[in-house]
Amino acid sequence: MGSVSNPAIINSTRQGSFDAKWASVYSILDFPKYFPELVKRYGKLFEIFDILRAAGQIGTCQSETITQFEQGSPERYVTLHSATGTVAAGTPFTMEIEEWNTVANGGTSAVSVGDKLAIPAEYCTISSVKCTLPEWVQVTAIANTTANPNEPDTNITVKPLNQLTTIAVTVPAGTRLMVTGGNYAAGSGGAQPKTNGYYSRTFRTSILKEAIAIEGSQQSSERYLEHLQGGGVGILSEATIQGEFRLDRSINYEMLMGGVVDNLTMNNRYNVANSARGTLGMLPQLNANGCLQYFDTKYTVSDLNNIKKAFISQGVVETSAKLFAGNDFLQGLEDNALDYIKEYSGGSNLLDNLGNLGAKFRTITKGGTTISLHELASLSNPNTLANYGMSDFAMIIPDSQVTVRDTMEGSDMKVDNLRLLYKNYNGEDRTRIMTPIPGVNGLTGAPNFAVDSYDDASWQLLTEFMLAFYKVNQCIFARPSSVL
Repeated sequence: MGSVSNPAIINSTRQGSFDAKWASVYSILDFPKYFPELVKRYGKLFEIFDILRAAGQIGTCQSETITQFEQGSPERYVTLHSATGTVAAGTPFTMEIEEWNTVANGGTSAVSVGDKLAIPAEYCTISSVKCTLPEWVQVTAIANTTANPNEPDTNITVKPLNQLTTIAVTVPAGTRLMVTGGNYAAGSGGAQPKTNGYYSRTFRTSILKEAIAIEGSQQSSERYLEHLQGGGVGILSEATIQGEFRLDRSINYEMLMGGVVDNLTMNNRYNVANSARGTLGMLPQLNANGCLQYFDTKYTVSDLNNIKKAFISQGVVETSAKLFAGNDFLQGLEDNALDYIKEYSGGSNLLDNLGNLGAKFRTITKGGTTISLHELASLSNPNTLANYGMSDFAMIIPDSQVTVRDTMEGSDMKVDNLRLLYKNYNGEDRTRIMTPIPGVNGLTGAPNFAVDSYDDASWQLLTEFMLAFYKVNQCIFARPSSVL
């Protein structure tokens, strides 16, 4: 007769209560608990990239380079290269002006015979009485100096238009003198002709890339993440979000601090070396061609007065502007504005209708110009630009529009002087490309073919864009004097 062999009976029964010791032994039964929402440690901050998108300042370009031509100012001053010395009343004298006034004009002086210059009042007297207004002197002769052939400064002989005008105090080197048309007698010869110069600036595109990759079997694994509010659908959602975020950040920093690349090449598929492309960012353009404003320690309400002065010097007639700055810059301005308000109002308008203390500054009107304040978080980010002291930097851009030509339509249009242009023409849109490179993988949405035999899939992200910054000379770059 056969026999039966039974496994040993496992008996886990014991004397006692369902206590902590029991719970630790059978912790496998504990139901996992988690907060139902995905909490992001690092939020999406508002950047210049977001500002331009929100303002609709997005366009297209049809080439990797676009050249803008600019006409120079019809008015210019001359700068004294050496001091004048004192001059007796009504006596002609010679002044040497800086070489940039001549070399910049192709070797021709910025002034002509017949022009007149204004000598500052503090250096002049009339009948031994100190002048209160500038005094005019008129150019009677011009000659290049030979003292230094490498710096051909120009000697101009001038004569006071008032015979009682005396140069009682030496006019120092470096003094800027206004130039305008002179006075003529009836029947006299004509004035000298002049030309106005032109400049050009070339905007270039930048190519930026990102990538994401997922190994096989990762998307099909269920995770707590996708059950959380904001957790997305599988690991593909998380990878895509992170890749898009990194590309956005790269665009933002390129727009702020990018530079033209002339020292980096990369080989293409056929082993041909091509130069990497970069667009010149806002800060480098302002540093090279904008109005520079320096301040001591913290920016104050009084410093706002210099904005109007800078705008006037560049022919800006708009009465409003946008100020983009880091947190330290804005905090210093806010603190100073509070002191300013308390000094003139006793602080009464810092209280709202409920008696709560409030201090929120969105716009400030000073010197006839209304400034709207905007924080650029990237300048204050301790992980990036704040490490370089840029939380105290600011860019001030007037609310002016420029006329640009739409080369596709052949028409002119008005746009703000700061635009983001994506390369897009003739069927190739390089605004934001996200292309899969599939392996042998069953991801939904991936192409039904493979480029190799590996069990994974990747995506390449690419964008090509250009920062067009028109009339940069009319904008202001403000920063502490400590950076000098």
